[in-house]
Amino acid sequence: MKLADVQAQLFEWVAGAHDIPEEDAAAIVDAGALEPSTRVGIYAEMYWLRMRDTLRDDFPKVVKAVGDEAFDALVATYLRVHPSTHYSMGQLGHGFAQSLEDPALASIASLEWARGQAFIAPDGPVLEPSRLALINEQTFAQMSLAPTASLRLVDRTVVWRRGFEVFHVEVSAAEARALTSLLNGAGGLPTLCEPFDEPAAAFTAIASWVNEGMIASLEINE
Repeated sequence: MKLADVQAQLFEWVAGAHDIPEEDAAAIVDAGALEPSTRVGIYAEMYWLRMRDTLRDDFPKVVKAVGDEAFDALVATYLRVHPSTHYSMGQLGHGFAQSLEDPALASIASLEWARGQAFIAPDGPVLEPSRLALINEQTFAQMSLAPTASLRLVDRTVVWRRGFEVFHVEVSAAEARALTSLLNGAGGLPTLCEPFDEPAAAFTAIASWVNEGMIASLEINE
């Protein structure tokens, strides 16, 4: 058996939630004093615990809400459908919130995931509030904003990082629609203002984004 085939088989046993055939394990595992399937089972248990602990770290409020045993059951169900496929353990929980049937738990998990992703988002430029002075009647239609890498929106809760601290706050339905446009790459000022009933409300929201460090740049499109 080729090395790649051996590695693939071992990973299937370690990561899979099924029995390990003794004869098959004996053919590729030198277990010493242990049964081959027992030795592989040790690695499988370590793998499971590592996955579980990663998700516990990412979703502590869900753990607190349901308890350790119930959380472990949720993790087992999730990993059967969403096994780890990314080199970074930080991406293991990408679909965890969506896997939860309880809407309240799913909402908690979605916010925790957004906060975690905001924390590890790349650093980048943050727009200086003084740049807002560039907006006037002549430039308004050509101006566009770009969000910082940490900016997230969960329903009507906006999440972002400033320095080493992550913040979140609930916003109005109009502001949530505007932020959705911004995050989808439609950051032109006319588009961002559309959801608001009054221009003053739109500019108050946009100024708050800049002042809170949610905006990376303000550009004039030729």
